[in-house]
Amino acid sequence: MHFTRICRLASKGASQMRAWQVQSPGESLQLKTVSMPMLTKPNQVLIKVKAASVNPVDTVMVKGYGREILGVWKKVAECDSKASRFPLIAGRDCSGVVEAIGGGVKGLRPGDEIMGVWRNSVHVSVVSPMMRDTDRYGFLLGLASTAAKHFSRSYEV
Repeated sequence: MHFTRICRLASKGASQMRAWQVQSPGESLQLKTVSMPMLTKPNQVLIKVKAASVNPVDTVMVKGYGREILGVWKKVAECDSKASRFPLIAGRDCSGVVEAIGGGVKGLRPGDEIMGVWRNSVHVSVVSPMMRDTDRYGFLLGLASTAAKHFSRSYEV
């Protein structure tokens, strides 16, 4: 699907999606209808999420872990002193299909199947800056090879 088509759909009322979110720290995850994110920066990608994981950090974030520092980060990132970390859509790892890309994204196009680690909120369709280790080529190898490829990489801590 091309970016212009997504914008057209959004303007015709298709600007809603479902997301698992927590309204405030300690509450249970609830499936909610929320506004679909739009690309606002050249390094962003809109992904239709097909599968997302739950990491240990996600389970503590929904309880409020990191709320203060991440709340400050969100206020700065959005230039909005009232921005809040909640409601929170947790998640960092996902696989899916690229729906649209910002003008500064290279090496991806709508329709590409990708997997990777994102900065936040993957239990939805996602807008997120591209991370360095996003892997769209692993899908060509099949799941077993993709897993082996990721385990064979070395990461500095």
